Amino acid sequence: MVEMRYFDKYAQLVYSGKIRVCELTMKSIKRVERYKEQYIFKQEEVDKRIEFIEEECSNTKGLAGKLHLALPQKVWLETTWGFYHTVE
Repeated sequence: MVEMRYFDKYAQLVYSGKIRVCELTMKSIKRVERYKEQYIFKQEEVDKRIEFIEEECSNTKGLAGKLHLALPQKVWLETTWGFYHTVE
């Protein structure tokens, strides 16, 4: 099965009970686990987007500086930009 850097870590925390989630989120986790078997996953595509956000984007107000994405935000980017399928 394909390894997903952030999703796998998040799912492990959910299954261990360290992160509590609602029923819809649990269904989403199971759906992504099915996608891992059905589609092509490209971690490098995800990493490009995360790196861009964390390196190039910054807060425009205040002294917060660069953006640092939380684990759920990285999971969202991973599931949104990581899966591809081939056209036959």
